[in-house]
Amino acid sequence: DQLRLAGVTGCVVWNGAVVLAKSLESWNALGIFNIAGRSVLELGAGTGMLAVAAAMLGARVIATEQEDRLKLLRRNIERHSEEGPDHWRTGDPWRIGRRGGSVNLFELDWFRPEDAPEVDLVLATDVVYTEEVTVALVRCLSFFTAPAILAVELRTEEVHYAFVEELAAAGFTVHRLPPTLHAEGFQTKRVVIYILMKGT
Repeated sequence: DQLRLAGVTGCVVWNGAVVLAKSLESWNALGIFNIAGRSVLELGAGTGMLAVAAAMLGARVIATEQEDRLKLLRRNIERHSEEGPDHWRTGDPWRIGRRGGSVNLFELDWFRPEDAPEVDLVLATDVVYTEEVTVALVRCLSFFTAPAILAVELRTEEVHYAFVEELAAAGFTVHRLPPTLHAEGFQTKRVVIYILMKGT
């Protein structure tokens, strides 16, 4: 199981999460793109940093992760919410920030994405690191009708090209944002932000 062999991937705040979180904040402030009130699903939420940032912008976030990584994710979400430590037992989302945002957790296996709810937007960061994982990710993304925004740190050209080829083969229209559209102070060529649209 390639996803489970990925080591510390769910325990680190990766650069892509920081760049996308700051860019979402910047786009909101500039009136370019607002996620307030939208249902957002984050694939591979890891530590939950992006989920918390999106909720603070007013999104209703469903942070997904593998079963063995949900405990750390839950603990980090709890630290940023208004609810107490046993709130997770209620099954209700955690309220985050002052804009009506929230985060709920959901165990999601990329090989069985049909279990995931429909949402307005899919987010993911630094989820492209091996060709095997890339194939599973694109299959998972294909399940959703919503557009997706992915921030990917460039690691190897082979894996990156395999990712783009898989997206094209699955019928996605792929828009690569230039670094000038990243948040000021976070404009790097090492992190690429993609906008993915299915079948357009």
